[in-house]
Amino acid sequence: SLAAFVTDAAGNTSAASAALTFPLDATAPAAPVLSEQGSNDLGNGLMNAAEAQSTTFRIALPQAGSKAVAGDTVELLLGGQPFEVPKYVTLSAADIANQHVEFTVVAADLKLDGAKSLTAVITDIAGNRSPASVALAFTRDTAAPAAPTINPIATDDRINANEQTATISGKAEANASVTLTLGGTTRTLA
Repeated sequence: SLAAFVTDAAGNTSAASAALTFPLDATAPAAPVLSEQGSNDLGNGLMNAAEAQSTTFRIALPQAGSKAVAGDTVELLLGGQPFEVPKYVTLSAADIANQHVEFTVVAADLKLDGAKSLTAVITDIAGNRSPASVALAFTRDTAAPAAPTINPIATDDRINANEQTATISGKAEANASVTLTLGGTTRTLA
């Protein structure tokens, strides 16, 4: 509790003010754990156009140390900052019982292609903010690659009986797979 007294220049002291009683909470919740929910699409560090349409992320609440409680707020952050339309929830008793909350991120939330980093934080009722979760980093790449080019085959672009083992070469985006279709047969090259 807190009370105040006033002492004037002559040394006279007033009566105490009414006591103000309040809880002291200076302990932040422990860091949550962030993961992709329902798939492992980002396991390769990339988010393609289909994955960017809608991906769900789970934020597991801390089960050791300073735990989250009903009334605390969980927020999903992009690059350490709130999303343009913030993604947060005030925890309910049901969330605490479930030990997690989930957020769905859609293409419009992530804006342009490029490197992305998601983290989650918990802020308690007193305003103490947890350390950020370990970042979930990935590159959003929703642009289709340019069409590959095929170099001339067997110098005259015709394959005769003697050239059936001719090498087919060309150019495509780095680290992409190329699918060739020749005479009804399809082959994918890495």
